[in-house]
Amino acid sequence: MCSRPRLYWALVGFICAISLVEAAEHTIPAVRSLPLAVDEIQEEEEVEVEVEVEVEVEVEVVGQVLWIHSKGAGLFLHDGEAGIYVQNIKGRLPFSDFRAGSWVRVRGGAAVGGFAPSILAHGIEKIEDRPPIQARPFFPYELHSTKIDCDWVRLRGCFVTYKIHEEYGIIMLELNMNGVVLLVQLSDSPETRGRLFDIMYRQVRFDAVVGTLYNEERQFTGRIFYVNSLESLSVDYSSEEMGEPERVPIHELLRVGDDYRKPVKTYGTVTHATESEIFLRGERACIKASIFKAAEVSVGDRVELVGLVTPEPFGPALLARNVRLEAPSQKKVDPVAVKLKGSINAGLNYQLVELEAQLVDVGKSFRSEGEHAEEEVILLCRSGKYLVKAKLPAGEEADRKWLVGSSLRLSGICHLEIAPADRWRTRGNIHTLWLQLRGVEDVAVMDAPPWWTTGRVLWIVGISAGLSVLFFIWIVILRRTVSRQTRMIRNQIERATVLNERQRIARELHDTLEQALQALKLQLNVIRQKIAKHAPEELPTVKVAQAMLEGCSRESRNSIQDLRGSVLEEMELPAAIRMIAGSMFADCEVELEVDVEGPVTRLPLSAEHQVLRLVCEAVANALRHADPRVVRIELIYTETTLDVSILDDGCGFDPAAEFASGRFGLLGMRERANRLKTTLLIKSELGMGSCIELSIPIAENLEDTE
Repeated sequence: MCSRPRLYWALVGFICAISLVEAAEHTIPAVRSLPLAVDEIQEEEEVEVEVEVEVEVEVEVVGQVLWIHSKGAGLFLHDGEAGIYVQNIKGRLPFSDFRAGSWVRVRGGAAVGGFAPSILAHGIEKIEDRPPIQARPFFPYELHSTKIDCDWVRLRGCFVTYKIHEEYGIIMLELNMNGVVLLVQLSDSPETRGRLFDIMYRQVRFDAVVGTLYNEERQFTGRIFYVNSLESLSVDYSSEEMGEPERVPIHELLRVGDDYRKPVKTYGTVTHATESEIFLRGERACIKASIFKAAEVSVGDRVELVGLVTPEPFGPALLARNVRLEAPSQKKVDPVAVKLKGSINAGLNYQLVELEAQLVDVGKSFRSEGEHAEEEVILLCRSGKYLVKAKLPAGEEADRKWLVGSSLRLSGICHLEIAPADRWRTRGNIHTLWLQLRGVEDVAVMDAPPWWTTGRVLWIVGISAGLSVLFFIWIVILRRTVSRQTRMIRNQIERATVLNERQRIARELHDTLEQALQALKLQLNVIRQKIAKHAPEELPTVKVAQAMLEGCSRESRNSIQDLRGSVLEEMELPAAIRMIAGSMFADCEVELEVDVEGPVTRLPLSAEHQVLRLVCEAVANALRHADPRVVRIELIYTETTLDVSILDDGCGFDPAAEFASGRFGLLGMRERANRLKTTLLIKSELGMGSCIELSIPIAENLEDTE
């Protein structure tokens, strides 16, 4: 059947010109008063396809009508040497009044045409009727030639399919010409339909006009042939010439010396029959027969077929014109049991077979022809190492019992498929097979699918893997949480233990050392009073002793305060520095500035104690020795460090000389910096003030605590 009806009529209409004229060689000698020949028309066709209806030049052409559009939209002319297509603009001229064979004179304008130049007719007149021009033979190698459009040729072959398009008034046929399939268009009429049975599946010869299929870019896409009627068609062999067809078994068809153009008889048992096909099982082989119209036969009937034999990859097929019942069905036709383990036997082609397979998937395919669409259910099964498709007749639905994974017993007509790369091989070239099921009754469920299907196993494996991953993540998080909680508890216990011990030591220092120092202070005051009365010249010595005692008392109180650490437990480091360092400025006129940048990050308590004592020591040194007006403390918190700076605008000093003198203040500050895993940087010059800097790594001090 025709599968591309829209392309066929792309050549017919007011704008589409159905023609191809040889660009450099073809002209129409029978032109009278022709200002421009056809080949010259082609040289002028530089306009775009969109303006193909514009007239280039006025011409007058004389030729014989070979084909007329069924609705008078155009016709083909030929003068014996070349042809051209003539368009009837808007149907103004009476093209339908003419018939094939008439010689006419056409006046009009030469136009670019859809594929090749054409004529837009302004007027047409009949000259006379003559016998048709002698057609030349058409050769298969010319099928794709772009130089034979509008030629008048003789075709020879066998019509194998047809389709009637009533809306267009045409009949499309497929002609098998020595294995080459040609598209042929006939004008539809009751007479033509009545003769279809006479011409189908027979070797015929007839004359036709060569047409061209093309795209919007005026490029060749295919070939079509136009025939007005079947009057010129003749059968190669008449009944008298053929005689009685020879009766041949299926396995002996198309052997050496057989004439494929002559009908033969063959016979066998029907294994399946549709409206267009009959499958026969012979003595040693099977065959598929295409039939022109449905035959009243049933599975198991023994029939005789008459028709033409055509070759196929695995054996002959038959184009059957006649079906004769020899004997009605006597018994059930049993399928041949097949097990697909190794290579597939070529003798299974078109055989009724039975095989066991596992259902892999159920799908559907759709065939549309015009507005009508058919749905076909396809079962994809695995049998041995082969994937086998089993196709239900169009319109039949799959049974709900056919579940993926089920074991099925399938019965149907076996169609072998050849491996494309191995077409040259005479054996071992079978790629796979598919089954043409006769109905849902050809599918039997042997075993339901196991619960452990591949899909379910994959689901279970996936869920198990997901749960395992979640469990592993939960274990990791739990371990980290437990570790963090354990560390926090340990730190709290250690901190509480250390704090209690520090409190105990602080109490003992306060009760012993501090009390002793206070008592010593009172004794020195008594001594000072006595010396002032009896030996005033010794007072400076006593004053020095009192100063030293005051320093020891102050250091003792600082140490006790460090041990108790109550300030940093109650507030952050910047606030503690403001409070403690600020208390040093209560009795002086020096201004204190404390600047904090960045979010405050808490360090371990021991580290913050070291920072606090270092800052207080630096401030105390500045107040005692530098005589500053302003002391500024800067705390800069970053993601990785705590940068501390203590600056004053006092008299300054020489850092090298101070360290050489062995003063305990600077040495103690340096030791505290070492405990904080940093380096103390001192910048100072005489008369220029001083600056003490250190950058404390946060992570390293946290690790020490852990």
